[in-house]
Amino acid sequence: MGISDMKVTLDRQINYFEVDSNFTQSLKSFFQMLQEAAVHHSETVNVDSADLVQAGTVWVLNRMAVDIRRLPEYRESIQVITWSKGMRGFRAYRDFAVFAGNEQLAAATSLWLYFDLNRRRLIRIPPEYRETYTAETDSALAADLDSFRPETDFSPDVETRISLRQSDIDPLGHVNNAVYLDYIDTLLACSRKTAAHRLKNLKMLFQNEINREVETVTAGLSGSGTDWRFKIFSADTIHAAGELRLGELLP
Repeated sequence: MGISDMKVTLDRQINYFEVDSNFTQSLKSFFQMLQEAAVHHSETVNVDSADLVQAGTVWVLNRMAVDIRRLPEYRESIQVITWSKGMRGFRAYRDFAVFAGNEQLAAATSLWLYFDLNRRRLIRIPPEYRETYTAETDSALAADLDSFRPETDFSPDVETRISLRQSDIDPLGHVNNAVYLDYIDTLLACSRKTAAHRLKNLKMLFQNEINREVETVTAGLSGSGTDWRFKIFSADTIHAAGELRLGELLP
């Protein structure tokens, strides 16, 4: 891992357990990799995730947009670069860029919320964090996450029910954000209109956590051609929703 100003670079290689049947990195693994880079950045500036939880606070991913030119391949060496885009109130902004050598594979931007676990509400980010993380002016991806409100009041053309597994749960006791991408991957595979295409870009809002009490969720998809909308829900609760665009056919 390297540091340039306050951009943190995570060097890694794609392992066998991270790839799909096409020997390309799975969506779940890809998002876990971004998450890992964000955690490394925090630990680099001595904001340890375990210490935050012990203190009763945590960063919660609220929105994300990602543009994927191509997913990394098995055994490919890549670099994940991440940096803070600044903080405001209880919101923090973070960007990512993924490279294989000089080739840029993906770009992402994200919005995180600072959350009090004991009072179960959002709280203002401590002023010292603004100096701790600093703020870079570079943008990996142009997307207005603050105003993003995906449509959720639609009847899906395709649905699939997914049972929750113990491995889906993270240290905070709810389904990890990266697992939602596993659900979307499963959903896309359920429709002949989407199964044969690569995911090109995605914008997603995480609305309500999926805790241990939820046994199953439903993932629903609606759209045509390259543009689709999706939602992940249980009963009357929307857990996440967003928009995605498909690209070229899979080999």
